Amino acid sequence: MKISFHSTVLWTDSTIVLAWIQKDPSVFKPFVRNRVSAIQNLTKISAWKHVPSKENPADIISRGIDPEKIRDCNLWWFGPSFLQDHSVVSPCVCSDINDNELYQREFKKTPTDPVCLVMQGQELLPIINNCSSFTRLQRVIGWCMRFVRNAKNALQPNEGNLTSPELFKALMCLVKNVQANCFAQEIQCLKKGQQLPNLSSLINLSPFLDELDILRVGGRLKTSNLPIERKHPILLPYNNHFSDLIIKHFHVLYLHTGAEATLANIRTKFWLINGRNYVRKIIRKCIPCLKDLFNKESTGKIEDFIASEGIVWHFNPPATPHFGGLWEAGVKPLKSHLKRVVGKTVLTHEEFSTLVTQVEAVLNSRPLCNLSSDANDDFVLTPDHFLVGSSLTALPDPDLTEVPINRLNRWQLVQRLSQIFWKKWSSDYLNRLQSRVKWHKGEKIFKENEIALVKNEDNSLNWNL
Repeated sequence: MKISFHSTVLWTDSTIVLAWIQKDPSVFKPFVRNRVSAIQNLTKISAWKHVPSKENPADIISRGIDPEKIRDCNLWWFGPSFLQDHSVVSPCVCSDINDNELYQREFKKTPTDPVCLVMQGQELLPIINNCSSFTRLQRVIGWCMRFVRNAKNALQPNEGNLTSPELFKALMCLVKNVQANCFAQEIQCLKKGQQLPNLSSLINLSPFLDELDILRVGGRLKTSNLPIERKHPILLPYNNHFSDLIIKHFHVLYLHTGAEATLANIRTKFWLINGRNYVRKIIRKCIPCLKDLFNKESTGKIEDFIASEGIVWHFNPPATPHFGGLWEAGVKPLKSHLKRVVGKTVLTHEEFSTLVTQVEAVLNSRPLCNLSSDANDDFVLTPDHFLVGSSLTALPDPDLTEVPINRLNRWQLVQRLSQIFWKKWSSDYLNRLQSRVKWHKGEKIFKENEIALVKNEDNSLNWNL
């Protein structure tokens, strides 16, 4: 027997579900959204009606009923009373359900009040000045930036600990704010394509703005194979609290190293204006360093040791290092880096002499100038040319800097110390070449019909115009 259906009516006794079906699925959480979307794709919204729970035959099965009672249960055999009367069912109005907690629980959370946090100008200075460590300052700004990001995108908030990209963005925000306050004139000149003022403290460094508008050193290492942070470190001002925190951070991070070592480590990422004097001024106030100096090696012990060893000092006049001659420039990096490399390593007299000889060869192989004007000529003049008539060369040795010391014999240990010295000294030497002492301005470009003097071999009174 064929039965034709004029229309299909779907019933539910849940006003919450009925209200969900009448809504756009995109406003719900995934579980409800997927099911509401499937229901709307398979059925018509107008086909859904509400049946009260007391007249819902499906509840008899779900709740259970005694077999004796089901025989006399008209609801089970004939359905709701309004179906038997063929009365028109009025649509269910769900307007009073908006305040229901179960109904609201499945909606996606959206920010009700827009939040906007802008950090610029002088607004970050109180935060910077109130922080006593660089790590704490970076994390404070990182949490603030995460709060702003989560407020704007509440559907996909960042949770957990701060990530490396978030800390990097916090650092760039701090640097940009400090530079905007201390190098405002230079930044404006660079954005307009103008030359820096002659009295600017940055004119020797050929600064430029990167893609993040961070002021970096242009310098003379553009074509080197160094990483971008080494070739173009971030510029930081002199006598600034943020710069103080950077110096203290690197000083403690590398176990309270001296001024030269701390400055070399800082210059792997940042370039401090008047850095050497600045680092010395900050490190001089380091309490742990002062305690170590006066507790372990007091002045009296040092004097006793010098007298017992028969050491006699020959000092140059005060504040006149030029009395030492050109050797003064080479002795300083040799002593500082050799002390850092050897440290507490115990060497025999022959081993130490071998190491010092190799270090001497490294220092005497540093380039002074090109031997020819040909740009493709890689030969340079070195101090070795004055000593032995040519540059010193040696066969390459395998890299031993990462090999544990307990796996090396004594010769390999000396070679390892020599290789470490080369890496540290070459890095420091390149940093010294970063600043430019001349050629700060572009050459004058002559215009048409402009008067000029032409130099030639004629008499001094016969000028060609």
